Amino acid sequence: MSVDEVQVEVSAPLTRPPVLTMHARVAIPTSAPRLETPRHPPRGTTRGGEGSCPPPALAICPATRPSRWRHLLVDRSRSDHGRQVAAAQAAWLFIGAGVFGVAFDVLANRSGGHTATSLVLDASMLVVGIVVHRLPWHRWPACLLSVLPLVALTYLAIDRASRATPNESYGIWIVVVFVWIGVWQAPWSAVAMAPAAMAAYLVPVAFVGLPDGATLTAVAISVPLAVVVGETLARRTRAMKLADAQCRLAIEALANANLTDDLTGLGNRRQANLMLDRLQPGQALAILDLDHFKSVNDTLGHQRGDQVLIELGAFLSAELDGHQTVARYGGEEFIVVFADLDRNALDDLERLLASWRRRRPAATLSAGLALHHGTSWTDTFARADAALYVAKQAGRDRAVVADPLARAACSNAPLERPG
Repeated sequence: MSVDEVQVEVSAPLTRPPVLTMHARVAIPTSAPRLETPRHPPRGTTRGGEGSCPPPALAICPATRPSRWRHLLVDRSRSDHGRQVAAAQAAWLFIGAGVFGVAFDVLANRSGGHTATSLVLDASMLVVGIVVHRLPWHRWPACLLSVLPLVALTYLAIDRASRATPNESYGIWIVVVFVWIGVWQAPWSAVAMAPAAMAAYLVPVAFVGLPDGATLTAVAISVPLAVVVGETLARRTRAMKLADAQCRLAIEALANANLTDDLTGLGNRRQANLMLDRLQPGQALAILDLDHFKSVNDTLGHQRGDQVLIELGAFLSAELDGHQTVARYGGEEFIVVFADLDRNALDDLERLLASWRRRRPAATLSAGLALHHGTSWTDTFARADAALYVAKQAGRDRAVVADPLARAACSNAPLERPG
């Protein structure tokens, strides 16, 4: 696949202070879709936050990481939906062959037993097509699809033995069978099916005598041509799937980089904005903030502060399950959305803080929790922010739930929370 190396720069609009500038160098086609940028304005960040400096360039070359994309390289017939589609196309080919045969019998106006035999064979093709279309191929192994071209070749052999198929159309049907093999089967499948195609050509002739020169010529031309067509389609299809897998992996990597915080490995500010956008009534929003983080930077150094953030990112990734999502909102501040309505979010949050405390970190955590009532997420965020302020004032290293008293105690002006 011919690709261009694109320099992608994602940055916040000019109407708001910059939060993240990310440079990603990804080998993807220039026609790849652009990713949308969330619209929410950022809050101020401190040293160690996303606004401190752009993360290093991300170099992605899917071709050098086969273990990451080979799971995408499966024949289309290997997926449940792919098997059903492949069988459906084969079914319509059987039905089409039956309809074509019946029409030919009627127009040819043959007399005697040949007409009856041909009509029976063509009607049987219609029945086979309907049955193939109705069978649950998505429940069966993909290898069973190889039976379909064998059925088609067997039908052609019987049809030829009964002299129901004109010699002029026999080679065309052989090619049609191998076109289906090329589209839906792996490379070398057409080569493996070549002996069956030759047998379908030659075995019926044995009932009427030795094959003549015309038959041998037809076999020498039609079967190799059909195999070449099938193999060409199979390899071209495989190459297209490889290119598609690489492109999807590159786009996925770029999307992940655009929503991932470089330091902690958690979601970044853009991911946090998406989480806030998707808040549902009954879900709970928690804002977590490291206590005395500025003192850690001032006394132990900024490298130690970054290490605390890295440790917290790994801790949150390990502790939170699929019912919670987390992102770094800025600096030493993180947000967690508790999506499970049947669980007590406060209990989960307190267990999270206790588990972090047992690790004897350089900085403990304070948290504010608010229930989303279905209004604007900004109202929920403001209540969680006010609860966090109360937790800081009450001595830190604790979780506080937003309530009317806590909200009334805070003005609408921006809060200068203790560290």
